[in-house]
Amino acid sequence: MMAVREHICAMLIMLLITSIGIGIDANNIALASNIQPSYANDIISNGDGSRNDDGSIPLLTFDRSEYTPFSTVGIILQDRSRDVNPNAVDTVSVIVKGRSSSTVVVNLTETSKSSGVFTGSIRLSPNLLIYNGDLEARRDDWIIALYNTTIATSARIVYNEARLTFDRQYYYSTDKAEIRLEEPEANRDPYARDKVTIFLWSDTDTSGIRVTLVETDVNTGVFTAMVNLVSSKGEEQPQRQPQQLQQQQQSIRVTDNDRIVARYLDDTLPYPVRLAADGIVTVEMRYVTAEAVFGTGIAARERMLVSKPEVITQFGEQIRVLSFGSKLAVKVELLNKQPIAQEFVCVAQVKYSDGTVASISMIASELESNTRAIVTLPWTPDRQDTYRIEVFVLDNISRPIALAPIQSIEVDVV
Repeated sequence: MMAVREHICAMLIMLLITSIGIGIDANNIALASNIQPSYANDIISNGDGSRNDDGSIPLLTFDRSEYTPFSTVGIILQDRSRDVNPNAVDTVSVIVKGRSSSTVVVNLTETSKSSGVFTGSIRLSPNLLIYNGDLEARRDDWIIALYNTTIATSARIVYNEARLTFDRQYYYSTDKAEIRLEEPEANRDPYARDKVTIFLWSDTDTSGIRVTLVETDVNTGVFTAMVNLVSSKGEEQPQRQPQQLQQQQQSIRVTDNDRIVARYLDDTLPYPVRLAADGIVTVEMRYVTAEAVFGTGIAARERMLVSKPEVITQFGEQIRVLSFGSKLAVKVELLNKQPIAQEFVCVAQVKYSDGTVASISMIASELESNTRAIVTLPWTPDRQDTYRIEVFVLDNISRPIALAPIQSIEVDVV
């Protein structure tokens, strides 16, 4: 398959060179197609006419094997014979051509005095009338660089599928979400940090917001943004200062265990999706989405595992006969099933046989991730009766959410 591909590339180069109007011997063309410069010496094959007087072989490569129609193309030439003046930085020219009629002559500059390595770059454009650039290239084109009529290299023009991600799968109340988009085609200006827009919403904030992602650096094709997750549970938010308005605009309201969705419209899709008539935007567009969860992803009533209550003495000993007036305790074992620490309030409510409340006791604490704890709550029965003991585990008292189902037992006090 590789041999067929190289053969096709060689034929394409010959056609391009012929259209440029240069006559050469086909046996003297060295084609380094889709290879990195560090490996090119092992693959390139030159005829004797490609060698310099000192026996060295010039090597011409692109800095990448594939580009998008909006890329900046780096060109590298290694040719010691062109180091004409060892005390100065020399220049040399190469011809770069696409499958269209667009052709450009590129001046390469020696990297340092007497290095014999020359570099330069050009900017591609899918349409020179609309987008700034030096050479016109479309998806599935090939660009060809030709040096000294005998040395050539090629690279393919492609579109990529955009990739959208959150930096985490789960977010908690104090977190901010980082959204990352990998979209080389959105890198329209290789000398500035570009911006793209995505849409973001949550189960609570269904109307959503538009979020601006900024390129991480010049010419990276990677875009990021930080979004504030504002819990709607009820905590009062601090007053924002004027300089924080931009940050406020990239905030979204969330509630415990909300699904957060980010969406980007990718209109530069790879083959086999058809291109529009202008060759720039695809006829078919695809939404690229990413999802995360605000919370642990564990339902609120399943976050703690609570054992059946037991009644023990105040010294922690088992007891068979309960007598009124005895100092007793209600004992339960808790397990935090979450990947984060959980604050909790454990409440023991004791009722008489007629349903009225005899006593309530509680304790507030915090349990680390995936750990167990024994909780004891004091109780002194004040009369003979059949009591019902109910244990609640809540996240707080002011706006309580149950972390586990209620556990209860009935005991006889004599």
